[in-house]
Amino acid sequence: MVSGGIGRGPSILPDDSARDRLQQRTVSMARGTVEVTFKLVDDSRIPDAVGEGAGVLLLLRQRGVVAAVRERLHIRRQGGFAGVDVWLMLWLYFASESSRSVKKFWEVLHPCKLLLAALFGRDTLMSPSSLSRALGAVETSLLREHSTWLLTGIADVDQVICHPAAQTWDATGQGWHVFDLDPTVTTLRRRALPQGEDLPEPRRRSENTGAPGYSGRKRGDIQCRRCAVQHAGSGVWTHGHLSQGNGDGLVDLELGLDSIVETCERIGHPLPLALVRMDGEFGNVPSYTACRERGLPFITRLSRPKLFEDVEVLKRLRQAIWHRVADSGSGPQRSATDLGLLTIAAGQRTTRPDGTTYAPITVRVIASIFPNSGKAGRGRVIDGWQVELFAADLPADGWPAPEVITAYYGRAGEENRFAQEDRELGLDRLVSYHLPGQELATLVGLSVWNTKLALGFELDRPPMERPVEQLRQVVVDERIPAQWPRDPKLVSMLAELDWTSILADRSGWSYNTSTGEVLCIDGRPLTLTHVSAAASSLGLTRIIFFRP
Repeated sequence: MVSGGIGRGPSILPDDSARDRLQQRTVSMARGTVEVTFKLVDDSRIPDAVGEGAGVLLLLRQRGVVAAVRERLHIRRQGGFAGVDVWLMLWLYFASESSRSVKKFWEVLHPCKLLLAALFGRDTLMSPSSLSRALGAVETSLLREHSTWLLTGIADVDQVICHPAAQTWDATGQGWHVFDLDPTVTTLRRRALPQGEDLPEPRRRSENTGAPGYSGRKRGDIQCRRCAVQHAGSGVWTHGHLSQGNGDGLVDLELGLDSIVETCERIGHPLPLALVRMDGEFGNVPSYTACRERGLPFITRLSRPKLFEDVEVLKRLRQAIWHRVADSGSGPQRSATDLGLLTIAAGQRTTRPDGTTYAPITVRVIASIFPNSGKAGRGRVIDGWQVELFAADLPADGWPAPEVITAYYGRAGEENRFAQEDRELGLDRLVSYHLPGQELATLVGLSVWNTKLALGFELDRPPMERPVEQLRQVVVDERIPAQWPRDPKLVSMLAELDWTSILADRSGWSYNTSTGEVLCIDGRPLTLTHVSAAASSLGLTRIIFFRP
């Protein structure tokens, strides 16, 4: 008898007594069992990970979408798969779990590739290598000719956009369509490449994918940027295109604005009632001019730090009546005031692409403040209050100052949708190192989002009655002290005085340079209330600090 044991080779048991001793020892040992179930793969069954995407594609084929894609989406290449095959493969990919790579996804598709392709009138599905070669042949000019249709035409999203529940209603009861225009970046890390005399010249596949640029909180050596436009009320993506590095600046903005104009014309909505919300990146004269030239109202941060030291702006801040902004439940409690119209001039080195200068532009400026004794993340901290300025090309009767601030910070909804997009679609996944090919993949992913949204809308339509508006209540903020803010130049001059000598006769007194206040021996602040020339003719200045 031959027997095997853990940690030893086979041995021969010479007699029955040895066999009995082995059985007794075996009985006394702890035993574990492992059950193995083996089942052949059923190639006739569509995998669960692909079921949802395949079901939606079947519905789209019945509606003639697949045939329309075959007619519109063209990729110039010598034989091989066509543009519709690329679209089908990308659709199934983005409609599946977002954690898989294309190669891992192909392992799921491969056993049923012929069956799935037959459902959509094709011979077979593309392998990852075939998909990579096809995406490498995508041309920007051919793609962007139909990019809007790929996003909004495949799914009937216009019915969602036009629904009263997707509109924003101002203080006069006028319905607006609000669009968020916000770029987002995808970063790539570059590892060291081996070099040697016996090795070929190293070449990175990402040479034409991205370029160095400001990536914000993301980490990477190079990046590509997606300029996206989303309809705020419905969550529909209406535009998206890619560019290297920090993008093409004004060109990216104009492409996004043109898509908003196209959307409004398609649904028959007047442009003066289409609001564009943008971040401070577009808070400059060229961006405002681009919006004005297209007849689009806008709201954005005013990126002009020198205005915080402007005498006229400081005067308007002192004379302002501050109204509370509706509390969002998160973040500081803000107040806002309308500073009226201000004329903003472009920088000396800011010119149009043809070399001509931009004319000064007059915009309505809204100020927002909240208490902050630390460093300002945005705007400027003045006398213990963080001040932020916004440009709002909106009528004051329909959009009072507090509602303008509320509308601007509604952009947080798009940030949440970016996070949702990362979870459900994973658009940061790199499908192609050819940037136009990656742009096509991004458009297909966003189209999957829009299609699911439109189908959900068809299943459960909201009521057509417009929401009932609540009566607007104005609450004056009593927290702001009188004659706030003080002249920042005077505060800086006070900080330069030798307060140790000035307060030498007042033991326990001190001067707080950050707040510009004198503190008495009990730590109570005295505020500067009066500045004037001294009675004598010695060129002295008299300053008075007072505590009620």
